[in-house]
Amino acid sequence: MLERTTRIVTRYVTKSIIVDCLVTPGIPTNIVKYLSTDTDIIRLYMIVNSTSLRYELQQRIDDIGNKHKKQAMITRLREFTGDKIFKASNSTERAVVIKELYDYIYSCDDDIRLLGKLCIRKLVGHTHRLMKQSIKNKKVSHMKPILAHFFVHFRSTIEWACHSKLRSNTT
Repeated sequence: MLERTTRIVTRYVTKSIIVDCLVTPGIPTNIVKYLSTDTDIIRLYMIVNSTSLRYELQQRIDDIGNKHKKQAMITRLREFTGDKIFKASNSTERAVVIKELYDYIYSCDDDIRLLGKLCIRKLVGHTHRLMKQSIKNKKVSHMKPILAHFFVHFRSTIEWACHSKLRSNTT
């Protein structure tokens, strides 16, 4: 019985020493440099649950999360712009798909900037084009308020994306 208790205490002390080494400031950052995948970094973050480790790795974990969110958004947008829009046989069906697309874009409200300025500028351009088409085509004129709402809803994001383009063109 004493031998078993000794083994348990030894394991606990050994694990405690390892954890103490891992949470020493600067050590996690150096370990992360040698980890090759995002999964490994997340595992390190989850295994050693300490305030100092969370503080040191939080930015890296946030970057990984943002990267995965961005990839998921791009995949979802490609579904809309690829299969769904081209399979629509007429302008009314296409309008329904476009409405679904904009509903999805609205649902990504806080994360839309992850797509980047170029993607947002392209989205603005497509929205302008769709607005012109909705004015010309009476069958899809019901799309005009949805598209106009895009400019109101994402005003600050659009200014962020387009203003930097204007600034870079003038310098």
